[in-house]
Amino acid sequence: MKALPQHPFRQFLLLAGAYYLAGRLALLLAIPPGYATVIWPAAGVGLAGCYLLGYRFWPAVTLGSALVNLDTAIVLGQGTASLLMSLVVPLVIGLGAGAQAAFGSYLLKRYIGREIALDDVSSVARFLLLGCGLSCLVAASVGTGILWLRGVIVAENVAYNWLTWWVGDGLGVMLAAVLIFSFWAEPQQVWRERRRILPAVILGTATSIVVLFIIISRSEFARQESEFVRRSNQIQQLVSGTLARYDESLHVLASAMQLRVPQNRTEFRRLVGGILERSPGFQGITWTVPVRGDKRREIEQRLSEDYGETLVITQLTENGSRVLAEDRERYMVIRHVEPLAENHVALGFDISSNQEARVALMRATESRLPAATNPTRLVQETAEETGIVAYFPVFRRSPMGESELLGFVAGVFRIETLMHAILAEVDLE
Repeated sequence: MKALPQHPFRQFLLLAGAYYLAGRLALLLAIPPGYATVIWPAAGVGLAGCYLLGYRFWPAVTLGSALVNLDTAIVLGQGTASLLMSLVVPLVIGLGAGAQAAFGSYLLKRYIGREIALDDVSSVARFLLLGCGLSCLVAASVGTGILWLRGVIVAENVAYNWLTWWVGDGLGVMLAAVLIFSFWAEPQQVWRERRRILPAVILGTATSIVVLFIIISRSEFARQESEFVRRSNQIQQLVSGTLARYDESLHVLASAMQLRVPQNRTEFRRLVGGILERSPGFQGITWTVPVRGDKRREIEQRLSEDYGETLVITQLTENGSRVLAEDRERYMVIRHVEPLAENHVALGFDISSNQEARVALMRATESRLPAATNPTRLVQETAEETGIVAYFPVFRRSPMGESELLGFVAGVFRIETLMHAILAEVDLE
């Protein structure tokens, strides 16, 4: 049997490296979010290292643990501040692991002694109770606590992660620490006799635990995946069906516009009121009309008279702010919008000044079919939420037999609001 290195720095590197290697192997069995696992032999490496080398080597355990969890927590490409904050979780987990190793070592030396023969029921019971049980509360509590505080796990999963962490560390101490003791702990004459069979028994036990865990976890994963797919399909059908009804409502509204265009706010509100009541996912419904440049003052006057305030045609600047629209040959002006309270700011807006809207309007006009924008920030939106606008072109045949574009019926959707409305009665847990 090769003796442990005598130089403290080499001992430090050996313990940190052994902890890191054992931890990386164990993470192959980790449960989401990747910090707790069914068996954590690194906990046994840390405790045995501090027991054999001394309490002062707990920083080696901390370093090894921090390195194990570094790539799970680190955030790249989001600035120095985000990078430094992402180091908090592995560092705190490392401190918990180091404290646990030192605490477990203290308990074993205090209640079993500096020689750990484990040759009677009393010493074995104390080893299991103190080394595998009590000391392992430290890392599980510290690690789960920091994951919860940092929002890595939700409150509902704290107990499950804590229990998995504690059991994994306890099994790791039971197996890895005893394996290490069989080679380097005193009294050597006792451990020497066990060395022939003990490593094989421990490795066999560990292998059995891992295999059993893999079988059970795969079965459970398959069950959860099947349940997830089933419920996802139900939700997809619900979303698709609801959106189809919204689409049909806008088609019916566009058809009604072909027969009679609302002349004022009251007529438009009466026309769309029932749709909005039945379809709470709408952020709004608008009626947008083409306006020639020489008719600008006329439409601004009609807007102002209809809504009882001074309204003018506005446009977007390159930085996204609203300004008075420049004089040009043609505008696409939002003439009416409901519900008015949430969308008042959209009145008079020239939607052709928005690149996303302009592209959608061109597609709808050329194809005479509905066209939607990509997710974009709505003109009436004050937050950073995105929305989608679906434009339904309304044409009417003129007395000369030509098709005349009357305007666009548009359904305005804030994505988050839409999904909340559709899934309000669905249990997503």
